[in-house]
Amino acid sequence: MRTVTEAAAIKRINRKLRRENQQLHKSPADRWRYDLGQFYIRDFTYPTNTVIATHCKVERLGRELCVLRDDEFLA
Repeated sequence: MRTVTEAAAIKRINRKLRRENQQLHKSPADRWRYDLGQFYIRDFTYPTNTVIATHCKVERLGRELCVLRDDEFLA
């Protein structure tokens, strides 16, 4: 069993999402967290530049994208 920091998992996720012109973001303020959750995914292609997923969980998203192995867990 290995532990991975949240920052390392986010970097892995963003490398994978970059291929699809998407990026995982952390909400900057409490009022945004209510609407978007702590993490959200944004599509940064022109002209859309829209939020495509809200209330994302880093560990679950990492497993869905296969950037976290079965023996890795968030610290």
